[in-house]
Amino acid sequence: MARRKIPHAAADPVALAFRHGIYSDDNTRETVRVEYGHRLFESPSLTVGYDGIFDDTKEGVTPYYSPEQLFLQRVFLRGELTVRESLSVGGRVAAGYGWE
Repeated sequence: MARRKIPHAAADPVALAFRHGIYSDDNTRETVRVEYGHRLFESPSLTVGYDGIFDDTKEGVTPYYSPEQLFLQRVFLRGELTVRESLSVGGRVAAGYGWE
């Protein structure tokens, strides 16, 4: 039987990440990622959420992938079931859209 978690809890995961990369050819790349998830059920764990990414390189080059203002928007559903104390099974599915 699923237990409903009420109300919104501070345990709902929120993540914000920034990465700055420098390539050997002096090109630079910035990536910003934000993710929010809201846990719907505690046991089994069921979380619905949003994941957004902005990825950009200073110069577009052909020897490697160099995104030019890439935007990715996704919604996801993540679940985890504890089979016994030392064993959990989980998965995540997502659907989204991106443009560059």
